[in-house]
Amino acid sequence: MKKKLISLLMIPILCLFAVCSFHFVKADTELGMVQVNLHTDGQLENSDVLKNMPITLTSTTDASQTFTLTCEDNSNVIKTKKTIPLGDYVVSFQLPKNYEALSGVYTNGPRTDTYVQNGNVVTLNEKYAYNMIYINIKEREEPQPVEKYGKVEVNLHTDGKLVESDVLKNMPVTLVSKEDSSKTYTLNCQDNSNRAELENVPFGEYIVSFDIPEKYEVLDGK
Repeated sequence: MKKKLISLLMIPILCLFAVCSFHFVKADTELGMVQVNLHTDGQLENSDVLKNMPITLTSTTDASQTFTLTCEDNSNVIKTKKTIPLGDYVVSFQLPKNYEALSGVYTNGPRTDTYVQNGNVVTLNEKYAYNMIYINIKEREEPQPVEKYGKVEVNLHTDGKLVESDVLKNMPVTLVSKEDSSKTYTLNCQDNSNRAELENVPFGEYIVSFDIPEKYEVLDGK
Protein backbone atom coordinates (compact mmCIF):
# COMPACT_ATOMS: atom_id res chain seq x y z
CA MET A 1 0.00 0.00 0.00
CA LYS A 2 2.79 2.41 0.75
CA LYS A 3 4.49 1.77 -2.60
CA LYS A 4 1.37 2.79 -4.55
CA LEU A 5 1.05 6.03 -2.61
CA ILE A 6 4.63 7.07 -3.41
CA SER A 7 4.16 6.47 -7.14
CA LEU A 8 0.99 8.54 -7.25
CA LEU A 9 2.72 11.48 -5.54
CA MET A 10 5.51 11.51 -8.12
CA ILE A 11 3.15 12.09 -11.07
CA PRO A 12 2.02 15.67 -10.19
CA ILE A 13 5.59 16.59 -9.23
CA LEU A 14 6.85 15.57 -12.67
CA CYS A 15 4.04 17.47 -14.38
CA LEU A 16 4.83 20.60 -12.38
CA PHE A 17 8.48 20.41 -13.40
CA ALA A 18 7.51 20.04 -17.08
CA VAL A 19 5.33 23.17 -16.98
CA CYS A 20 7.92 25.28 -15.21
CA SER A 21 10.69 24.29 -17.60
CA PHE A 22 9.16 26.38 -20.46
CA HIS A 23 9.87 29.63 -18.61
CA PHE A 24 13.63 29.12 -18.93
CA VAL A 25 13.49 29.64 -22.79
CA LYS A 26 13.97 33.37 -23.43
CA ALA A 27 14.45 35.14 -26.81
CA ASP A 28 17.27 37.69 -26.61
CA THR A 29 16.90 40.22 -29.47
CA GLU A 30 19.92 42.46 -29.91
CA LEU A 31 19.00 46.09 -30.43
CA GLY A 32 21.04 48.70 -32.22
CA MET A 33 21.29 52.49 -32.47
CA VAL A 34 20.90 54.44 -35.73
CA GLN A 35 22.15 57.86 -36.79
CA VAL A 36 21.04 59.54 -40.02
CA ASN A 37 23.06 62.47 -41.40
CA LEU A 38 21.55 64.47 -44.23
CA HIS A 39 24.10 66.29 -46.37
CA THR A 40 23.42 68.99 -48.95
CA ASP A 41 26.01 68.87 -51.72
CA GLY A 42 28.33 66.88 -49.45
CA GLN A 43 28.10 69.11 -46.38
CA LEU A 44 26.07 68.85 -43.21
CA GLU A 45 24.14 72.09 -42.93
CA ASN A 46 21.52 73.37 -40.54
CA SER A 47 18.16 73.43 -42.29
CA ASP A 48 14.64 72.06 -41.92
CA VAL A 49 14.95 69.56 -44.79
CA LEU A 50 15.37 66.41 -42.68
CA LYS A 51 12.89 67.75 -40.14
CA ASN A 52 10.24 67.50 -42.85
CA MET A 53 11.53 64.24 -44.34
CA PRO A 54 10.94 61.21 -42.08
CA ILE A 55 13.17 58.17 -42.72
CA THR A 56 11.52 54.73 -42.62
CA LEU A 57 13.38 51.46 -42.06
CA THR A 58 11.52 48.30 -43.13
CA SER A 59 12.88 44.86 -42.26
CA THR A 60 13.74 42.75 -45.32
CA THR A 61 12.54 39.61 -43.51
CA ASP A 62 9.39 41.01 -41.93
CA ALA A 63 7.66 43.90 -43.72
CA SER A 64 5.44 44.53 -40.71
CA GLN A 65 8.52 45.50 -38.73
CA THR A 66 9.01 49.17 -39.63
CA PHE A 67 10.65 52.04 -37.77
CA THR A 68 10.17 55.73 -38.59
CA LEU A 69 12.99 58.09 -37.72
CA THR A 70 12.28 61.82 -37.39
CA CYS A 71 14.48 64.84 -36.84
CA GLU A 72 13.34 67.15 -34.06
CA ASP A 73 15.33 70.26 -35.00
CA ASN A 74 17.27 71.88 -37.86
CA SER A 75 20.45 69.88 -37.29
CA ASN A 76 19.80 67.52 -40.25
CA VAL A 77 20.77 64.69 -37.85
CA ILE A 78 18.60 61.90 -36.45
CA LYS A 79 19.80 59.79 -33.51
CA THR A 80 17.92 56.84 -32.04
CA LYS A 81 18.66 54.99 -28.83
CA LYS A 82 19.20 51.23 -28.76
CA THR A 83 15.70 50.42 -29.98
CA ILE A 84 15.95 48.82 -33.45
CA PRO A 85 16.69 45.08 -33.84
CA LEU A 86 19.88 44.30 -35.73
CA GLY A 87 19.34 43.14 -39.31
CA ASP A 88 18.81 44.30 -42.90
CA TYR A 89 16.42 47.18 -43.63
CA VAL A 90 15.09 48.97 -46.71
CA VAL A 91 15.50 52.74 -46.37
CA SER A 92 12.65 54.85 -47.72
CA PHE A 93 12.06 58.59 -47.68
CA GLN A 94 10.31 61.28 -49.70
CA LEU A 95 12.50 64.15 -50.85
CA PRO A 96 11.06 67.65 -51.10
CA LYS A 97 10.12 68.52 -54.68
CA ASN A 98 12.93 71.02 -55.09
CA TYR A 99 15.66 68.50 -54.14
CA GLU A 100 17.23 65.45 -55.76
CA ALA A 101 19.37 62.67 -54.27
CA LEU A 102 23.08 62.36 -55.04
CA SER A 103 25.14 59.19 -55.04
CA GLY A 104 28.82 58.91 -54.13
CA VAL A 105 31.02 58.25 -51.13
CA TYR A 106 31.35 60.24 -47.92
CA THR A 107 34.72 60.13 -46.15
CA ASN A 108 35.06 61.25 -42.55
CA GLY A 109 38.56 60.57 -41.26
CA PRO A 110 39.21 56.83 -41.40
CA ARG A 111 35.51 56.11 -41.97
CA THR A 112 34.15 55.82 -45.52
CA ASP A 113 30.45 55.33 -46.26
CA THR A 114 28.36 55.16 -49.42
CA TYR A 115 25.54 57.65 -49.62
CA VAL A 116 22.17 55.89 -49.29
CA GLN A 117 19.34 56.53 -51.72
CA ASN A 118 15.65 55.76 -51.46
CA GLY A 119 15.07 51.99 -51.67
CA ASN A 120 18.61 50.92 -50.72
CA VAL A 121 19.17 48.20 -48.13
CA VAL A 122 21.27 48.97 -45.07
CA THR A 123 22.54 46.56 -42.42
CA LEU A 124 22.30 47.39 -38.73
CA ASN A 125 25.10 45.31 -37.25
CA GLU A 126 26.37 47.28 -34.27
CA LYS A 127 24.82 46.98 -30.84
CA TYR A 128 26.80 49.52 -28.88
CA ALA A 129 27.71 52.06 -31.61
CA TYR A 130 25.61 54.09 -34.01
CA ASN A 131 24.83 52.50 -37.36
CA MET A 132 25.49 55.45 -39.69
CA ILE A 133 23.23 56.29 -42.64
CA TYR A 134 24.38 59.14 -44.86
CA ILE A 135 22.00 60.73 -47.39
CA ASN A 136 23.24 63.38 -49.81
CA ILE A 137 20.90 65.72 -51.68
CA LYS A 138 21.13 68.92 -53.67
CA GLU A 139 18.69 71.62 -54.63
CA ARG A 140 17.17 70.85 -57.99
CA GLU A 141 18.10 73.28 -60.74
CA GLU A 142 15.10 74.21 -62.82
CA PRO A 143 15.99 74.22 -66.52
CA GLN A 144 15.84 77.68 -67.95
CA PRO A 145 13.96 78.06 -71.23
CA VAL A 146 16.28 78.47 -74.18
CA GLU A 147 15.36 81.73 -75.87
CA LYS A 148 16.56 82.51 -79.37
CA TYR A 149 17.18 86.02 -80.53
CA GLY A 150 17.08 87.71 -83.90
CA LYS A 151 17.90 90.99 -85.58
CA VAL A 152 15.28 93.39 -86.93
CA GLU A 153 15.81 95.94 -89.68
CA VAL A 154 13.28 98.53 -90.80
CA ASN A 155 13.55 100.14 -94.22
CA LEU A 156 11.36 103.16 -94.94
CA HIS A 157 10.57 103.62 -98.60
CA THR A 158 9.03 106.65 -100.24
CA ASP A 159 6.99 105.69 -103.32
CA GLY A 160 8.73 102.31 -103.43
CA LYS A 161 12.25 103.66 -103.24
CA LEU A 162 14.65 103.97 -100.36
CA VAL A 163 15.43 107.66 -100.26
CA GLU A 164 17.63 109.32 -97.68
CA SER A 165 15.59 111.66 -95.53
CA ASP A 166 14.81 112.41 -91.92
CA VAL A 167 11.36 110.78 -92.01
CA LEU A 168 12.27 107.53 -90.18
CA LYS A 169 14.59 109.49 -87.90
CA ASN A 170 11.51 111.22 -86.49
CA MET A 171 9.24 108.16 -86.66
CA PRO A 172 10.20 105.41 -84.11
CA VAL A 173 8.92 101.93 -84.91
CA THR A 174 7.75 99.81 -81.97
CA LEU A 175 7.38 96.01 -81.83
CA VAL A 176 4.91 94.67 -79.22
CA SER A 177 4.97 90.95 -78.40
CA LYS A 178 1.64 89.21 -79.10
CA GLU A 179 2.24 86.80 -76.20
CA ASP A 180 3.24 89.42 -73.65
CA SER A 181 2.30 93.04 -74.33
CA SER A 182 4.73 94.21 -71.67
CA LYS A 183 7.60 93.17 -73.95
CA THR A 184 8.18 96.00 -76.38
CA TYR A 185 11.15 96.90 -78.57
CA THR A 186 11.64 100.27 -80.26
CA LEU A 187 13.74 100.85 -83.36
CA ASN A 188 15.18 104.30 -83.80
CA CYS A 189 16.94 105.58 -86.88
CA GLN A 190 20.05 107.57 -85.97
CA ASP A 191 20.59 109.32 -89.29
CA ASN A 192 18.88 110.15 -92.59
CA SER A 193 19.36 106.69 -94.12
CA ASN A 194 15.73 105.67 -93.48
CA ARG A 195 17.08 102.45 -91.94
CA ALA A 196 16.78 101.29 -88.34
CA GLU A 197 18.29 98.14 -86.81
CA LEU A 198 17.83 96.36 -83.50
CA GLU A 199 19.60 93.19 -82.33
CA ASN A 200 18.77 90.64 -79.60
CA VAL A 201 15.01 90.62 -80.17
CA PRO A 202 13.51 87.30 -78.93
CA PHE A 203 11.93 85.10 -81.59
CA GLY A 204 8.14 85.42 -81.76
CA GLU A 205 5.25 87.35 -83.25
CA TYR A 206 5.05 91.12 -82.87
CA ILE A 207 2.60 93.88 -83.63
CA VAL A 208 4.26 96.77 -85.48
CA SER A 209 3.18 100.26 -84.50
CA PHE A 210 4.34 103.71 -85.60
CA ASP A 211 3.01 107.23 -86.13
CA ILE A 212 3.64 108.61 -89.59
CA PRO A 213 4.02 112.33 -90.14
CA GLU A 214 0.79 114.10 -91.11
CA LYS A 215 1.90 114.84 -94.66
CA TYR A 216 2.51 111.17 -95.43
CA GLU A 217 0.27 108.13 -95.90
CA VAL A 218 1.05 104.41 -95.88
CA LEU A 219 0.96 102.45 -99.14
CA ASP A 220 0.47 98.72 -99.50
CA GLY A 221 2.02 96.44 -102.11
CA LYS A 222 5.19 94.45 -102.38
